[in-house]
Parts: sequence; C-alpha cells; structure tokens
Amino acid sequence: MKAFSSSKRIIALLAISGSANAAIVGDESYNASIEVGPATFVDGLPPMSGPGIGVSTSYTSLVQKASFSTLQTLGSTTNITAGPISKLTTLTPVGSPYSIGYFNFAQISGQDVFFGEWTNNNNVATGNHAVYYIGRDGDTSLTKTGTVKYDMRGISNYQSQGLMIGEFTADFTSKKMTGNLYTPTFSYAINIGTVNINNDASIASGTSGATKAFAYVSGYMVAWDGVINGKFFNNQESLAGFIKFPMELRQYDTAFGGTIK
Repeated sequence: MKAFSSSKRIIALLAISGSANAAIVGDESYNASIEVGPATFVDGLPPMSGPGIGVSTSYTSLVQKASFSTLQTLGSTTNITAGPISKLTTLTPVGSPYSIGYFNFAQISGQDVFFGEWTNNNNVATGNHAVYYIGRDGDTSLTKTGTVKYDMRGISNYQSQGLMIGEFTADFTSKKMTGNLYTPTFSYAINIGTVNINNDASIASGTSGATKAFAYVSGYMVAWDGVINGKFFNNQESLAGFIKFPMELRQYDTAFGGTIK
C-alpha cells in the first residue's frame, strides 16, 4: 500500500466546484462522510470528469468531488490483466490535519465503473465504514433474457482480507439474482440472498419477493439482514453495487462489481 504524504494536494483536487457530467449513477451506504457523483473541475487544474467522490472534512464538502481516475494516479494502483476488474487502488493520505480518509476501490475492466470502501481511520470496526459504487452508462431498462452468470469481485476490509471473488447468477426471466462472495481462503463469505432485478435495471433486496444477505467469518454467521443496492451497466454487460447490513454490523458492508462470464 502506498502512503500518500501530501493530503493537501488531494484536498485541492476534492475542493473543486462545478460539474459537466451526465449519465453517471451510483450510491453509497452512508452519506454523512462521503458522497459519490459526477466529478467536478475548475480552471487551472487538470480537467476532472466522470465518476467521482466527495469527502466531508473541515476543508472540503460533499459537493466537491474528485474523479476516481485522478485518485488512481495519487494512490497505489495495480493493473490487473485478467478477470472483471482492470485496476485496484489503495489510497492512504497521511501527515495532514485535513485527513480525507482511506480508500480501497476497483475499476471494472473496460468501463468507467467503480466500487469500493472508505473509512476515516483505516479500521472498519471502529471507523465510519462506508461502501459505494458509481459508473457511467448505467442502464435504464433490461435487454438481456434468460440466465446470465457474472464473474464478481468484492471489497470489504480490504487491508485485512484482500479482494473477494465470487459469482452472481441473474435470471432475467424471473427477475431474480443469487450469488456469493468470498475471500480465497474462505475466511469471510457472503450469501447475497435472493435479489430483485427491477425493470429500470437496478437491483435491490429487502423488497417483496426478495430475501436478505448474510455473512460468515470462519464459518460463523456474523452479519444478517443485509440489503443489496446496485445497478446494471452497458446493456447488462456488467453490474456494481453494495451489501449493507444493519448499522451495528456496518463493518461487514461490502462493495461489489463484475462482468458477464
């Protein structure tokens, strides 16, 4: 992980006003500290557009959003040549009185779609853990039919657990989705339950006909009543979203993204 010692430079990028983006959709599990949305830009700084994220600090506000493509250049970004994600970024700013927190996020291969997590203190158990997704070209209707399998990746407590892998199965006839995410050692695993696929290409649980998600650590159930919030992108070629457990269990909240197998 790269420790970025010039937080003020990142804050300068976050503290930008104005927006010129469209067709960007996303959401976050909690919006008191972070908020995703179209990136902003200002004259004299590198152009910033596309999916972005804002952080609430004593120096910045949620309406001021840095693009994920810019944050990739400031953090430690690993290029991945196979699978559903092309880049994985960790960003840990230190040494500034205006700490903007700690980021772990991934980009879906070949697309301007991102998912990840944020904490204020790099500790999901004691910090304000939040997960999110955001992307360009979010679908507004369904075009796929039949059953489609997605190769998935998940991010939750990345510094301790690493990248999660898994598979989701979307049945566009019954409009239901099921699946699992897990660490390679199976130390942490999530069953997403039964998720509704809506006509507007969103995915959601906690509604009629759906069942909740639950999580296991080393075989023991640690979280339950998880709800899914997500979206299909690029004619259902990909999807991204997050699993949100009750607030007292938010350390297990997980962001996910993937592409058709």
